[in-house]
Amino acid sequence: MTDFPNMKQSLFFFTIILLINSTIIATKAAEYPFTEELLGVHPKGGLLYNGYNANFQSFEGAVDCGIFETGNGLGWSGALFLEKYIGNDFLVGLGVAYTDRSGELTVENRFPSRDLSTNQIVTITTENFITSSLSYIEFQPEFRWIALDKLINGPLRTLAALRFYIPMTKNFEQKERIVSPDNAVFINAGDVRTQQRDISGGEMTSISGFGMGLTFGVENMLKISDKNFLTQQLAFDYNFGNVTNDAEWSIWAVRFEVGLRFSVFNAEEEEIEYIPIEVEEEPEVEIIVEEKPEPPTLDLAITSVRDMKLNVGEELLATIPIVNAVFFDRNSSEIPDFYSTKALQDDNFFRGDPVENHKFIIPKIAYLMKKNPDATIIIESATSGAENEPEGLKLANQRASEIKKAFLDLGIAESKIKIQARLAPIYLSNQEFPEGVIENQRADILLINAPLQEFVDIRTYSELQGNIDVDVDFENLPPTDNVSIFNDVADTIFAAPRTGKYEIKVKQRVDVENQSVLPINTTARAGKLSKTETSEVDLSSLPVENKELTLDNFEAVLRFNYNSNDLSYDTKILLKQLTEKLPSGATIYIIGSTDILGTTERNIELANERAASTENYLKSVAGNKFTITTSIATTDKFSDETPQGRFLNRSIKIRVKK
Repeated sequence: MTDFPNMKQSLFFFTIILLINSTIIATKAAEYPFTEELLGVHPKGGLLYNGYNANFQSFEGAVDCGIFETGNGLGWSGALFLEKYIGNDFLVGLGVAYTDRSGELTVENRFPSRDLSTNQIVTITTENFITSSLSYIEFQPEFRWIALDKLINGPLRTLAALRFYIPMTKNFEQKERIVSPDNAVFINAGDVRTQQRDISGGEMTSISGFGMGLTFGVENMLKISDKNFLTQQLAFDYNFGNVTNDAEWSIWAVRFEVGLRFSVFNAEEEEIEYIPIEVEEEPEVEIIVEEKPEPPTLDLAITSVRDMKLNVGEELLATIPIVNAVFFDRNSSEIPDFYSTKALQDDNFFRGDPVENHKFIIPKIAYLMKKNPDATIIIESATSGAENEPEGLKLANQRASEIKKAFLDLGIAESKIKIQARLAPIYLSNQEFPEGVIENQRADILLINAPLQEFVDIRTYSELQGNIDVDVDFENLPPTDNVSIFNDVADTIFAAPRTGKYEIKVKQRVDVENQSVLPINTTARAGKLSKTETSEVDLSSLPVENKELTLDNFEAVLRFNYNSNDLSYDTKILLKQLTEKLPSGATIYIIGSTDILGTTERNIELANERAASTENYLKSVAGNKFTITTSIATTDKFSDETPQGRFLNRSIKIRVKK
């Protein structure tokens, strides 16, 4: 490490910086608040790179181990300054600071010694180092000069300061370590062998009790509000005296600090002198008033509601699939917030999203039990094994008890509920997958003496069909605002590129048993403009047209156990119901499906096996009554992100056509 320049060179260097700054100043505009403030308050803190210039062998308390010449270290500083503007871009300040000027001095020594293992004379290289723990309280009167009015968004200032300091922390440690050879050691008391040893340490009793130094630097000020600045300061410190009275050892430092400077003003408002300003009479200017464009308009009128009729017929439907299980969080027996434990409000099991509707599994089974007085349930609760859920059967019992309590709250008699606790489910998911572990943290709810699903049913429907004629008128619309027409009983949105008459086809399922008059809202919209007209249709007075049985909306999802293609008893009931209610000659489409777990090859094989099992059973009960085709699902599947979604994907879908 090379020595830092001496004091005279340092002073010359910073004088040159100040001269360069002064030559690049153009003008100084008083856009900063310094000239009007009472005081500037400036707390700051930062890091110091401490450099030691030395030429000593020891000081009081240290051991002579060679001549120490250089050293360095890192420290930190914290300070609070008060500033006052005195004019001509100069400010004076006074501050107090705490500075950490710790570091380490090292000297390398070499001497011959005998290698006891080879009996050869070798050269031992050691490093003697003194680690100092030095901190000071410093008092600093200073001058700051605004060198640039604006560097980024605030001024650039230079500073020169005189520092007076007294020591606070003044400790040292002196140690010696072997650098080479690697096998050399110190033999200490008690034949303890080490490659590093303590030589001396303690408080520096000969430390100088008072000192002074100089600081020069530059400070950038980033404006963060009208009166506040974020400051960044880079400065050079030099201490005139030595650290101790008996050793030639001086300190210099490069300091980087960040601070927040804010202004303090007098509470009294300054008296403002108003100076009258003569206003020259302006020449007359010709004013041209431009005509404002006409505002855009949009209008809609219903001119007729015609050819309305009710199509009444029957359709074959299948109830949405049910996953009769409750999935628990790891090591928890609380029913997750996802599940509803309130009484069922809607008993329509033929429509809805099966994944989302899984939240109603407890009230849905409670509804089925009340509908079937002889029904009972068995709650088979399980865990994902001792490795994942060490409480085992205790946890499984707690899970079953929580579900039992939910059924009791829904009005199910305790005598109709049985619970069974298992370490693992009867139909175990593959625990090599994290998803399989989650699926095994469940309780299966088995419904006895009642069907879990009613499966296939022929239901009567009423469908409104007809036409609505509308007249659309618009003017002065922006080119980007296209007109569209729609209503709440048609699936199509119509574009209206020009004014005039338009026909809207109506096709909507209606509940004629509970509604005799149907309001139909028709809307025209363009950008932010819209116009809605309402017409009413008397459903009780419409002609009725009877339709044949429709199969278009039939879709049944039949579930399988994990990695299985065996048809369950409930699945066979559904398939038998389907063969009894389908007209002869219909086409049955069987689509095999699997979840995402496992390899692609195995999943394709399993999906085909499930479709084949279903086809074979249908042929066994219906012979050649139907045309049957099989395939496997690739995209039309439930989400595999949830356990109920994966359970639903272990299935086949059945669709039918005449």
